Amino acid sequence: MWYIGTDAPGTGTRQRQQLHPADSKRFLFDFAGWLFYPAVILNISCTLYFAAAASAIGANMSTDPELQYLVCQDVVPQDGKYLTCTKCDYAYHLGKCSGVSAPSFRNRSESLKATWICATCETAERKSGVVATQSESSSFAAQLQTLNDNVASLLPIIGKVNALSELLVTVGNIETSIKFLSEKYDSVLTKVEKQDSDIAALKKRVDRFESGTSPAIRQIRLDLNEMEQYSRRQNLEILGLAKEEYEDLFEKVNTVARELELPELTMSDIDEMHRLPQRPGKEPAVIVRFTSVLLKKKWMEARSRLRAKEPDMRFFDNLTPWNKRLLWLARARAEEVGYRFAWQNNGHFWFERMKVIR
Repeated sequence: MWYIGTDAPGTGTRQRQQLHPADSKRFLFDFAGWLFYPAVILNISCTLYFAAAASAIGANMSTDPELQYLVCQDVVPQDGKYLTCTKCDYAYHLGKCSGVSAPSFRNRSESLKATWICATCETAERKSGVVATQSESSSFAAQLQTLNDNVASLLPIIGKVNALSELLVTVGNIETSIKFLSEKYDSVLTKVEKQDSDIAALKKRVDRFESGTSPAIRQIRLDLNEMEQYSRRQNLEILGLAKEEYEDLFEKVNTVARELELPELTMSDIDEMHRLPQRPGKEPAVIVRFTSVLLKKKWMEARSRLRAKEPDMRFFDNLTPWNKRLLWLARARAEEVGYRFAWQNNGHFWFERMKVIR
């Protein structure tokens, strides 16, 4: 039995009034529903407890050994002349308590008993659409079990979320590593740029020294050129000697010697003999290094006979790159100022003026 305290009209005192089973059950389930949503988050099993409690209360209501009328609280007689609500299982007097007269009860006793619902349950049914009974308590427990199953099905998702959290930590570590490498790269790039700047400055200094702006450096370059030219004093440079595949240079040079009426060379007369790298459109020159400067001079003196014997062949001193360029510039300048000839001999340059005819 469930009771509530109410104020008695006109007395100023409180009296205890029994709740209708539907109201008591509705109150119980409203209270359970109020606790339901927080309980789902904290522990769904708490809600199952209230469902079990509701079932126990309903069972106690229906098995009360002393059956009483709900309104007047009198003991229900055993003659069967009363109505029992099919929803709440409580007995009601015929007449005002139940709203059904005795003649109507006699005329439709069986059908009325099977379908009759008290006014309180009808009101509760109209308001809520469903009246909580013992069977509905089981349905409510089943719904809670379904919710519990749904929560259990979410557990794998929670595991995946935890895995994603670990992945986020890994990504954060990778991002930190990339940031560290980026800072290192910036540091290396700064050092490389500084080295490039230093190299450019050193290159300017080298270019300045090589340009000969310093008198001491200019003199050193002249001395080096003179020493290199002196080391080539035994070299003869032959131009116009046709190149052949698998040629024998020694035999070719001796052929030229015979044409110029010079003594044939022996292996003891030659220190070295080879061709220079070929220039586009020209036969590569032949360098002959004699073991004697006197022998080289004899060949240079015989070059005047080349015009008749070998018109396309020329003999020259083997000049350094500096002296070759200097000879080219000297000839160009001699032509500008009116000199007839410009030549060199053993690294020394000579000029001859044009004869003036008057």
